[in-house]
Amino acid sequence: MVTWNSFMYSLCKHGRSKEAAEFFDSMTSKGLKPDIVTYSTFLHEYATEGCLADMINLFNSMEDNGIVADCNVFNILIDAYAKRGMMHEAMLIFTEMQEQGVSPNVFTYAIVTAALCRMGSLSDAMDKLNEMIAMGLQPNKVVYHSLIQGFCTHGDLVKAFLK
Repeated sequence: MVTWNSFMYSLCKHGRSKEAAEFFDSMTSKGLKPDIVTYSTFLHEYATEGCLADMINLFNSMEDNGIVADCNVFNILIDAYAKRGMMHEAMLIFTEMQEQGVSPNVFTYAIVTAALCRMGSLSDAMDKLNEMIAMGLQPNKVVYHSLIQGFCTHGDLVKAFLK
């Protein structure tokens, strides 16, 4: 499976997603079952291409086939929506993630915080920072940079410096 996944990942990474999809079909027709890595590769590719309907269809197919989503899969989905300013959808997935027993990690919070800051929802971004810290997660540079940039962009340089 590792070889199949590596090959499909390489195809996707080099803009050859149609060939990767054909390879995926070939793999499944031979009775091989895609794993979480296979699904993650294609979810990321759909997200990158902006094919959100295909991304969600594949996510649902993954769950239908008994593959349990991990934090990386949820991060791909959240990031895809957040980058397009679709925070309602991103936050629904953030909630679903936790309802399924998957804890957000530093990267999840970085994605959400950055998106909230871009939208000017600085109070919500600070809430996510506090939630993250309460969970025992150490904010990374992306989280702090997003907050500082958000406060500067939206006219509150004092808070950017003090936070």
